[in-house]
Amino acid sequence: NYGFSPVSGGSNPNQKRLTTSFFDVPHRITFSGTIDIPIENVPTSVTLLYVGQSGSPYTWTINGDANGDGYEGAEVGSRHNDIVFVPNAAGTNFTPDGADDLAAYQALIGNDLIPDLMPCLREQQQRGGGIPDRNTCRNPWRNRLDASFRIGVGRLVGGNFHRLTLVGDIFNLPNMINGDWGVVRGTSFFETRTALELEGYDAVNDRGVYAYTGPNVLGPLRDFQNGALNPDTGQPYTAAETRRLIERNVFSASDINSRWRLQIGVRYDF
Repeated sequence: NYGFSPVSGGSNPNQKRLTTSFFDVPHRITFSGTIDIPIENVPTSVTLLYVGQSGSPYTWTINGDANGDGYEGAEVGSRHNDIVFVPNAAGTNFTPDGADDLAAYQALIGNDLIPDLMPCLREQQQRGGGIPDRNTCRNPWRNRLDASFRIGVGRLVGGNFHRLTLVGDIFNLPNMINGDWGVVRGTSFFETRTALELEGYDAVNDRGVYAYTGPNVLGPLRDFQNGALNPDTGQPYTAAETRRLIERNVFSASDINSRWRLQIGVRYDF
C-alpha cells in the first residue's frame, strides 16, 4: 500500500528513504501547577496544565502518477504518494496548465505579504527548485491549556470519616471562554495535502503539465493589490486583513481538536 507514503525524488517506492516520521515532535513544553483554595471544611483545588508542541509534519503531493510508479488511480481517493515539484523563482522549469496556475503556486510558496508562508517549499525554491523530501513541511505550533478542579465535603459518621469529592476536568479551557481561542490550525492533519494535479505531459521540455489545486492564496493577494473592498467594512482590504484571510485558507481549523470538553465525576471515600 503506497498510499499516504510519499516517494522522495528519485527514490524507489519499494526502498523508501529514511526521513522525518509523521509522528515526530521535536519540541514540547509542559507546565502544570495546582492551587489549594482555603475554604473552611471544603477542601478545594484547581490545577492547570499547559502543553505546547511542534506541529506535525506533512508532505505536499500531486494528484496523478507523476513519477510513473503505477500508483495513482481514481479509486485511491486522496491517497497520493507523488511529491510536488517546486519551481525556481522565475518558474522557468515548470509547465503550468493554465495562465494562473504558476502564479497561484508561487503565491503559496511565498509572497510579498507573507514571505515565509510555506518555508519548506521556499527553501527548496531557493536551491533552484526540485522535489523535496517527505515530511519536510510542518504544521504551526500547537498550544493546549486544560484545567481541573476538586471540591470535597466530609464529616465523621460512626467514627469513620466520609468524604464526597466533586471532580471536574475542562479540556481546552481557552476555547470554552472564547470560541476564537484554543483553535488548532494546520495545513494537513494527516500525512499529505494535495497542491498540484497532473494534467498532461510537456514533450518539448520532458516534464509534466500541472494545475494548481491547493489553498487559495492568489485571490486574496490580488484583491489587496487591486484595492478590492472588504464587504464587512466597506473599505479596501488592509495588509493585516489579507494576511488573516490567506492564513485561514492555508491553515484550516481542526474541528475535533479545537472543541472544548467538560467531564464531571464524583468520588466517595470512606
